[in-house]
Amino acid sequence: MEVAEKERTPGLSLGEEKNMVTQLLLVNITVFILLYFIKIIFFMEGYQEPHFVRDIMTNTMVSASPGTLLVKPWTLLTAMFAHLEFWDIFSNMVWLFVFGTILQQRAGYKQIPVVYVLGSFAGYATYMAAVNLLPGVFPPVTAGSGIMGAHAGVMAMAAGITFLSPGLRVFPQLWRGGVPVWIFFGIFLVVHIASVSLGDGSMTNLAYMAGGAIAGAVIALALRNGSRFGDRSFDLFYNITHIFDPKKVEPQS
Repeated sequence: MEVAEKERTPGLSLGEEKNMVTQLLLVNITVFILLYFIKIIFFMEGYQEPHFVRDIMTNTMVSASPGTLLVKPWTLLTAMFAHLEFWDIFSNMVWLFVFGTILQQRAGYKQIPVVYVLGSFAGYATYMAAVNLLPGVFPPVTAGSGIMGAHAGVMAMAAGITFLSPGLRVFPQLWRGGVPVWIFFGIFLVVHIASVSLGDGSMTNLAYMAGGAIAGAVIALALRNGSRFGDRSFDLFYNITHIFDPKKVEPQS
């Protein structure tokens, strides 16, 4: 069945607290700028790339080594928002806007952060499994290596909306009647596979994104069956983070 948001789902706009796509875009871009300036400061102080990787990036990326992850659990959060290359974040943010906006309109804003986070977590799992179980295919774990970026979270949104509404047509201004959402999903896959084939990407990114695809598909199927796990998770997190907020006083008539 189709899932529709009971409340008005906002378009992309700054300052709209119910637009989770905007919030994710802002967080990713802010972290990118922060890492970029930290890197500049390192170079201005006379440090080299290895020092930046050792001191900053190894504490930001998720390592394929379970032992390293156990002593740096915060990387589970930081890695999903971290980018160093401009074209890397530009591509991810474009696709995040496309798939995130469509998914937000169909499933509601509360699903967006849940899909993004669970997709990233699933991506970590498939990345670690691939590197540790298939050493002949993926590069071995070395000092300073790891995975990061919005790839898995965005893939979860792409797979999510495709499995949730495979017959959905979007952007009618681009084509009469709209373009099927599965075509955008196909383009998204081809672009990333081609990037790896041409040597501009890494096989580890595909392993990372595979987890996101699995998570997105599972969440979509749950939504089609009427599950609102995402809503409950969002509400729980919201209540925890706003536990000390003063209660609103209703005006007396």
